[in-house]
Amino acid sequence: VDPRADTMAAWGPFFREYTHRIKKIAQDFHNDRGIPLEKIYLLGFSEGAVMAQRALIALANDGIRIGGGIGFDGSDVQMIASKESFETLRPPHPDILYFLYSPEAPDRKVPAECIQKFPGINLQFYQPPREERSPTHSTYIELVEPTRLWIQARNKEEARSEVQKAWGNAAGKIARASCPSTPAPPAPPCP
Repeated sequence: VDPRADTMAAWGPFFREYTHRIKKIAQDFHNDRGIPLEKIYLLGFSEGAVMAQRALIALANDGIRIGGGIGFDGSDVQMIASKESFETLRPPHPDILYFLYSPEAPDRKVPAECIQKFPGINLQFYQPPREERSPTHSTYIELVEPTRLWIQARNKEEARSEVQKAWGNAAGKIARASCPSTPAPPAPPCP
C-alpha cells in the first residue's frame, strides 16, 4: 500500500497542507494555551477519518504524539500512510480508535480490515460481523459513548472491554434504526 502512487498523486498537496495545518493547530494549543498534547485528538468521518489518521501518523513521525486518532467509517485505509511510515514509528505508538460499519464496495482492492495489520499503531478496531446487515455511510450519535469512553481512558488497552461493550450497544441501535436489507459483500484478501 502506497499513498504516494500515481492514483493518489492528486491528493498529495492536500494531505501535506492538511497535515501542516493540524500540526500547527496542535502546537498552538499546546504552546499558547497550555493544552497537553495527550489531550488533543483528531476525529474524522469517511475520507476525513482516513485523513485524521494520516495526520496522526505524520505528527508521530515528526516526534509529536497527541492523544490519538478516531475514525468513523473511513474505508480507504490504504491512503493513511505508506508502509515505511508505519514501520518507522517509534514507541510510544499512536492510539487509534476506528469504527467501520457501512458496506464496502465489492470491487475494493484493499479491504478496510487491513488497518488491523498496520504496524506501529495501538489500534482498537470495531466493525459489525459480516453476516449482519450494515448501516448506511453516515455519522451516528450512538458512537459518542464508545468514543467518550475511549478518550477518557487513561489506559486505552485497559478500557478495551468497556469500549467494545459500548460499541456493541451503539452498533445494535444503529442497525435497528438504519440498516439496508442486503448484507455486505465479502471483502477481498489483504495484499
